[in-house]
Amino acid sequence: MRQYEAVEVISNAILEENLVESIFLKGSLARSSEDVYSNIDLYVIVQEAKLNLFLERQLKILRKYEVIVYSKVEENQLTVVFENGILLNFYTLLPNELDYYDDMVVIHDPKGLLENYKKIDLEYSPAEVGELLDKFLLTSIEFHNSYKREDIIYSFYLASDMFKYLGIFIRIKYDPKYAKLGLKHFILDSDEASGIREKYIDIARKLKINSVLECVKMIYVLLDNYINNIPILFAEYINFDFYAYTKRKIMSIN
Repeated sequence: MRQYEAVEVISNAILEENLVESIFLKGSLARSSEDVYSNIDLYVIVQEAKLNLFLERQLKILRKYEVIVYSKVEENQLTVVFENGILLNFYTLLPNELDYYDDMVVIHDPKGLLENYKKIDLEYSPAEVGELLDKFLLTSIEFHNSYKREDIIYSFYLASDMFKYLGIFIRIKYDPKYAKLGLKHFILDSDEASGIREKYIDIARKLKINSVLECVKMIYVLLDNYINNIPILFAEYINFDFYAYTKRKIMSIN
């Protein structure tokens, strides 16, 4: 697969500079869920004394793999698109900046900086679930008002957001370890989860401007599956009264 070739060429180019302590992968390549269209999430650890020099050279290093058609730097991340279409997220960390979220595959770590890496799953905490539901409910109020004033384009936009939130709630229930991936690689294995996923896809098929209200009502019906069976640990962060209020508002629209 071309992603493996890219990682090999880039890693060798990095090592030629003799500036980094460690190189490792996260993302779909580390989780073994990649395909020919997957992005690459490549990380390096650099000592502070060598950081500026490495940052100055990173584009030169990446060009040893392929022509770059786009690049953008944000904090410790360089996003690059190569001419062959591969998107690379390239992270440069100091030793104390390593986080433990998600799977990891070590490429180079001669000093053992990554030996004690213990993965933290991409789960939502109970408080985060409450915050997420609040965002969904506030969006539904906006949808109600927008739809009633016949602002149909904005209504469609809000319904699309509600559809996204619903997908995250489904993943929180059936695939909690990777819930923070959102809709990416939205594959649910169990029989019950597969049935819910098909209902979710049905909503996606109907999510059009002329059926947007029907879809939002379907979203609430499917979300009931989550709210009515929510774990006790999450329940204290859920505003059930506000949920019921927003559902009545939506279901009352003709």
